[in-house]
Amino acid sequence: MNKEQNPQPPPGPPKAAPPAIAPSTAPAGLSQGAQRLLADATLPTPVRQFLLSGGQLERIVLDAEGTWRHEGEPFENPALIALFNRSLQRTAGGTWVLHVPPFTYPIELADTPYYVRSARHEDGRILLHLGDESEQPLDPDTLRYVEGRGLYCRVQGGAARLLRPAYFALADQIAETADGFYLELAGRRSRIAQVSWEEARTDDSAH
Repeated sequence: MNKEQNPQPPPGPPKAAPPAIAPSTAPAGLSQGAQRLLADATLPTPVRQFLLSGGQLERIVLDAEGTWRHEGEPFENPALIALFNRSLQRTAGGTWVLHVPPFTYPIELADTPYYVRSARHEDGRILLHLGDESEQPLDPDTLRYVEGRGLYCRVQGGAARLLRPAYFALADQIAETADGFYLELAGRRSRIAQVSWEEARTDDSAH
């Protein structure tokens, strides 16, 4: 199958949509970001007290290419990056945080919480190499395509975006038919649904 017929790989970092601001009963004068965080009733008490006292959190963002950034600048320490990738958690109220006991720090996501950095074939299956250096087998039924952003799937923990090396590792197994795109693997054909960005990022395990 000609690769020009495949869903196109992500062209680069997509522009993130601004997060919705949830209603909050936080005191007036707090920033919108603080009010959004405080709307999560499950936010850890030390973080809540810090925000209510007027404390300002420095921005730590996991960007659309899976790069950790502090106030816009990328982190460069490999050990720290690895620690962040291992320490990503979600509160019951839906706030993504870095949890390194005893500390918890809210972070921002530009896209998904997890990224597939590469992929390889083994014994009729595809193994996904994630940002935390772990490997997980791909569940072909979870593959989704978002126009202009590329392929997404589900991994243990939530939604993941396939970065370009991972996409190209799968490209030869992607075929197009009259009713859409499919992944052909080990004699089985799995449909790749085209969905919206929000649908692709939805963490089914959280509902």
